[in-house]
Amino acid sequence: MPIRLTILLFAAIATLSSCVDEYEVGEEQLLSSDGTALYIDGRILVGAMSYVYIEQPLALNSPNSAKYVEDATVWIKGDNGYDSGPIYYNKETLRYDIDTYDIDTDAKYKIVITHNGNTYESDFLVSEPAPEIDDFYYSQDQQSGCLIFYVDARGNDNMHNFMWTFEEDYEVHASVNMLYTMHDNGYIIKYDPSAFPELDKEKGYNPYLYCWTHANSSSINIYSTSNLTENVVKMHEIYRLNASYSRFDHLYCMTLYQSAISDEAYNYYATMKRLTELTGSLFSPMPSDVKGNITCTKGGQKDPRGYITASHVTYKRLFVSGDEITLKRTYKYDYMPGNNFKLEQPEDPRFALGYVLWSKHPTNYTQQDLRLYYPEACNCQKVSTKIKPEWWPNDLL
Repeated sequence: MPIRLTILLFAAIATLSSCVDEYEVGEEQLLSSDGTALYIDGRILVGAMSYVYIEQPLALNSPNSAKYVEDATVWIKGDNGYDSGPIYYNKETLRYDIDTYDIDTDAKYKIVITHNGNTYESDFLVSEPAPEIDDFYYSQDQQSGCLIFYVDARGNDNMHNFMWTFEEDYEVHASVNMLYTMHDNGYIIKYDPSAFPELDKEKGYNPYLYCWTHANSSSINIYSTSNLTENVVKMHEIYRLNASYSRFDHLYCMTLYQSAISDEAYNYYATMKRLTELTGSLFSPMPSDVKGNITCTKGGQKDPRGYITASHVTYKRLFVSGDEITLKRTYKYDYMPGNNFKLEQPEDPRFALGYVLWSKHPTNYTQQDLRLYYPEACNCQKVSTKIKPEWWPNDLL
């Protein structure tokens, strides 16, 4: 899996005999041939889901730059005695997720990571307060079709460094409501419980019709008003997406999270962002005066390149209906018309792959009425999940 080159957070740990300053290590040492280094980044978010990413570089001749580390264990600990308990890898989010919605807002917290007999820790960190988001909106470029998402915000006397992350949720609909299909041992188009065991024909409910997809942002998005006359963020670009993407077919939502970061954290992330944009690599040597805040405390590895932040978080949600935008993709039904196959061949191997026969006239049909649908066209779970956000604004099931 390719490394998230524009993302965020990393700790490089080379295999040496003691915990020493990582920034003495050159690029050729970070890109070790045996793949023993690590890259770590984490955010402790009071009132939200905290998370840690851990990645490991691969050999120089590998087709991928790095892989996610799945066998570490992560904790969040507080100076008030709080202990999250061990947190393990989430294969859906590709990170270690920790529920910190209800932790004490006044305590200090740190991240502890164990991996291959080594322990890595951040210092105890004060949670930076986060101002409210003034506005969150989008506009569409009518030439390119791009939707551009913007945020407006303002700091205060003690806060002028902003960081944003976001989550995406959107509906995925099957191309057709597959209430009828071809029975295995006959040529009658009808409801087939063997093909759709959860289908409730009486209520007209098809569990394969509506799904939802969730995704997390993977880019460094920061801004500082330190050198401005006003502590105001105006029309700062968060993200841009082409309207032709399938996520805008129906209902799309972006949840924007805003937090404050320290001068040290801002300097670190700004440097990382410049390096990845200029070189395309997270392994380029860092300036000697730019330090991460994770150290090796046990096991003989080097201190990591990476950063842990702690902050409160504010958020806003923005819904975009497919009916609101223009230059969308031309929606197509993925099927083959009836004249492309024969009814005399129910053993067609495509059926075993999930292809489904369908007709608008289940009891009185002709060859031309029939359509052979691709699996993903009649079953949204082929490309998405049935996990619907609790706050989703409609009653689809």
